[in-house]
Amino acid sequence: MTTGKKVLIGCAIALGVFVVAIVAIIAIALFATKGIAEVADQQLVALRAGDYAKAYSYTSKDFQNSTSLDKFKEFVDSYPSLKNNESSSFSTRKMENDVGTLEGTLKSKDGGVTPVVYKLVKENNEWKILSIQLNPTGAEVKSIESTTQPSEEAASSIFDIRLSDKVGSQGYVETHKAEFATDTPEIQVSAYIKAAKKDMTVQAVLVFTKTGDKVGPASNTVEQDGDIISNFTFTKPTKGWPAGDYQVAVKLSTGEIKAVDFKVK
Repeated sequence: MTTGKKVLIGCAIALGVFVVAIVAIIAIALFATKGIAEVADQQLVALRAGDYAKAYSYTSKDFQNSTSLDKFKEFVDSYPSLKNNESSSFSTRKMENDVGTLEGTLKSKDGGVTPVVYKLVKENNEWKILSIQLNPTGAEVKSIESTTQPSEEAASSIFDIRLSDKVGSQGYVETHKAEFATDTPEIQVSAYIKAAKKDMTVQAVLVFTKTGDKVGPASNTVEQDGDIISNFTFTKPTKGWPAGDYQVAVKLSTGEIKAVDFKVK
């Protein structure tokens, strides 16, 4: 992020209780990101069972046009975290221009952990895997070559979402934290936005996965063009945060959404 362009937008919003009212746009987006994770999980289950053909069926037409089943099998066989996967964890889910992105890790049966990035697209109203990228060296099964020409003006995008129980000296979250205690007074959320545009809005909503209960959305309005950090504060309910899995989703008025998972113990 360019320091000279950084604009800090502070917003402390005290939201002390869970609300059950459905926030339609955010709810739909969260449902969509859940769908892309389910497709990746289904492919991993097939690979765990040694069913390469079924695993291949979860890939897109473009993927299959550039990567045969035999090549796909060779790729899988070269990565124990795929072939002998034991579990997966997707900490980041993102939707942009009808392309879904999953970022997380795969754990193999021998205990090895490998970073993974999935790209998915819609085909006949079903999510299909467009590409799989594994390990720090960037080994990748590639489905298509991008033919999109770069635009003269960069599009706004969510670069990162960081959570913590406190902000740094500059007023935003610098180091991400993925686990919180039930008595944590506040959960601070900082959304790092690239190429933000004046008057666009940034929304954040906190969701308790088990029940679907939500806090928010809270909303900020961008005051000027540039790279920004948009901040949100979610305060502890009267009886404390229920233990379990949570998700924070950040949505731009352009339609882009990115979600991050965390836990309360």
